[in-house]
Amino acid sequence: MWGSLLAGEVKSPGSYSLRTLDFLRNISQSEAKLIEKASRLKIQGFIWQEARNQGLISFKELMELQDLGIVSGVDSQSIMFSASGLEDGDSNWLRVLESHSKCIVIRSSDVNASLDFQIYPFTKLGLQIMELGSFQEDEEYILNFGKHVAGKGFNVSIGEVSSSTSEFLTWDNEISITLRR
Repeated sequence: MWGSLLAGEVKSPGSYSLRTLDFLRNISQSEAKLIEKASRLKIQGFIWQEARNQGLISFKELMELQDLGIVSGVDSQSIMFSASGLEDGDSNWLRVLESHSKCIVIRSSDVNASLDFQIYPFTKLGLQIMELGSFQEDEEYILNFGKHVAGKGFNVSIGEVSSSTSEFLTWDNEISITLRR
C-alpha cells in the first residue's frame, strides 16, 4: 500500500488526505489483513450486510473496521441502500455497481422500480485505502448478491469492467444470472 500511496503523492501531491497518510503510518499487519479481507467484499463503496450471514466477515471484524474508520453503520446493524435506476436509451431502469474488476448490471423494464438492501458503507478514509491496493472481488459473494437482486424481480448480469472513471464505467463479457425455481 505504501508504494501505491507514495507513487500517487509524487504524481499528484495532495491526492490523499493527511488522515490517510497518518492512518497508514500507524496500521498494524493484522489490521492491514482485515482491510484486505473487507476489500474483497466491496461493491460500489459498501459491504452488503449479507456478507455476515454468508460467513465472509464477522460482526467483530466489522466492528473493528468501524473502529478503524474504514466502514460505518455497524453499530446500528447496517444502513439501507436505496437505488433508483438510470434510464438508458431504451427508457429502461439501469444501475451498474462496480466491484473491482467485475460489475453487477441491474435492469428493469419498470422505470419506477426501486431496489433496497442493507449495507455497511465505506468511509472516505476506507475508500481512499481501497484505491491503494490491487484488490480482487470475491466472485461467489458477487454472484450471491446478483442472485439476491434477481430474486427481487430485476434482470441481473455480471460483467467484466473494461474501463472505469469517476464518471463512466464500461464493461464486457456480460453473463446473465438466472434463478432456478
